[in-house]
Amino acid sequence: KTEMLYTYSITAQTVATDANLNFNINGVRTGCTVSHSAGTPSIQLNRPGYYMVYFNASAAATATGDVTVQLNGNDSAIPGAISTANSTAATDIGSLNFTAIVRVLPNCCAVQSNSPLTLTFVNTGVEAAYSNAAVTITRLS
Repeated sequence: KTEMLYTYSITAQTVATDANLNFNINGVRTGCTVSHSAGTPSIQLNRPGYYMVYFNASAAATATGDVTVQLNGNDSAIPGAISTANSTAATDIGSLNFTAIVRVLPNCCAVQSNSPLTLTFVNTGVEAAYSNAAVTITRLS
């Protein structure tokens, strides 16, 4: 049985630099491996294994510069899980998306566990208005 979460926010949200995106609607949720409370930024991966994370959104900067979203796990950047769109003028709309494989380590004496792993999507670029932000997370194994 595939366990997954599809959460999204269709209303625009202005996100300051180094602040998290919120996801207001849980469209699909199967099982208890991935959990999220609608309207909050944190998504929990509750069991050890591999997860595929897909993110997409549109964003308009409030000033010129790079609009960047970074996936964090337990407040640390996950390498390669980042997307940037350059804004040459305020209100330029850019498309941000990435796919990443995230590993949740088991809790045993030989391994430093990171379970549960709390995921957040952080606006690390200039302040921007994000719209149509969506995340799909599927447990692979």
